Amino acid sequence: MKKLCLILALLWANLGLGQTKVVSTFTVIDYWAQRLTPSSISHKSLIPSGGELHGYQISPADLRLLNGAKRVIGLNPATEPWLADWAKANHREADVIWLNPDPSQLHLHAWLNPNEAKRMVSALSLALTKSFGTPDNESQVLLNELLKEIDSTALTIKTLLKAIPESQRKIIVYHPNLESFAEYFGLQVVATIVDSSVAESADPSLQRYSEILKLIKSQKVRVVAYDEGQSSRIAQQLALDGELPPPIALSFEYLQPPGKEGDTWPSMMILNARRIAEALQK
Repeated sequence: MKKLCLILALLWANLGLGQTKVVSTFTVIDYWAQRLTPSSISHKSLIPSGGELHGYQISPADLRLLNGAKRVIGLNPATEPWLADWAKANHREADVIWLNPDPSQLHLHAWLNPNEAKRMVSALSLALTKSFGTPDNESQVLLNELLKEIDSTALTIKTLLKAIPESQRKIIVYHPNLESFAEYFGLQVVATIVDSSVAESADPSLQRYSEILKLIKSQKVRVVAYDEGQSSRIAQQLALDGELPPPIALSFEYLQPPGKEGDTWPSMMILNARRIAEALQK
């Protein structure tokens, strides 16, 4: 009996049964990994829906997933320094696929820009094909479908924003997470409530608050936004003091749970674009 159990254990380990083959740091990347690999390749996001990428810490359960994964996908070492540290400590640097290796602050939320998204999924497709030996023709079909989806999503969002005059496309956001989205779709982020992309819970100084309030009035800003799941207190006060409608909640950091609107990259992008468009037209 012991010999049989040993044989089964070895087979389990060799076949990789029960193990997640591709581990992604957060839900957007996991969605792309799922779309770019055959159904036989298992996948999982370390950070679940609703979790924050910035400041995340690896748990014991995460370590088990990472240690058993064949490939790990992250955005870049600036957003996931904990992953870079794990890879270095475990001599797994070669097994980590960085979608956006440039750690520049300008690229931290690159998944919000369709051009950047297409560049990243193309690079990811190539890396995953090499990793798992997927036939080139099958990989190309999966990639083409995803690229078409990104283009279609971008077109839908442009249509949603088309009727809004350029002078009215001004918005205040909590931190610089929307700039790559705004750049592509012709919105203007007049100011961010906090300077840092990774300061999720910081409050602005009184001086900065006063400067933002002046910008709202001088630039005729129409919308103040905050991150869904984060405190809306400062955004609420800015909207009140600036005589604007209540601030809108945006959720660009993660996908919603399966079955809920925003559970895919296209629906997440369109859901938030619709909220912005509706607020700008009031």
